[in-house]
Amino acid sequence: DLKIQTEDFAQALFKFANNVFGSVSCNYLEQSYSRTCKVIGEKGNLEWDFNQNIVWLNSKNSAKKIFQLKSYNLNQMYLDQLKYFLNSVAQNKQTINHINLAHQTLKNILKMMKNIQKRSLKKMKLQLKKLKRKRAKTLNNSVQRLTLSVQIVTLSILPLHYLEHK
Repeated sequence: DLKIQTEDFAQALFKFANNVFGSVSCNYLEQSYSRTCKVIGEKGNLEWDFNQNIVWLNSKNSAKKIFQLKSYNLNQMYLDQLKYFLNSVAQNKQTINHINLAHQTLKNILKMMKNIQKRSLKKMKLQLKKLKRKRAKTLNNSVQRLTLSVQIVTLSILPLHYLEHK
């Protein structure tokens, strides 16, 4: 159980300027450490699995390993990132992931969360409206059935009442 406030699961769909779509799924639900990347193309899919550290080219009829690191140390990756950052600061160089990019990323995430909240509220309002219509329809049907029952009873009693008073 993580002691942080975050979404358990998030999924985002992106449409890039060149009309290519992309999606990102993140979650804290899986018990194992898992990262994958899939690029879907007309002639096949490129698929990378972090745990195996292999890139595959999969097509309809074949699967071909196109890249694999022989030795890979996860902790070394984090140490290399830290070293890169500290060297960039010491040399007053711009990092690959500079603050403006981080700011824009955060703005995009907050915008997505706001849209999700708006959609959720809109969806709840729509569901409430549908529920009210359904209840009104059910009530209307009940009133119609009651009216029909009253008419049937009235029609069956009316001849008796008419005969009694003649």
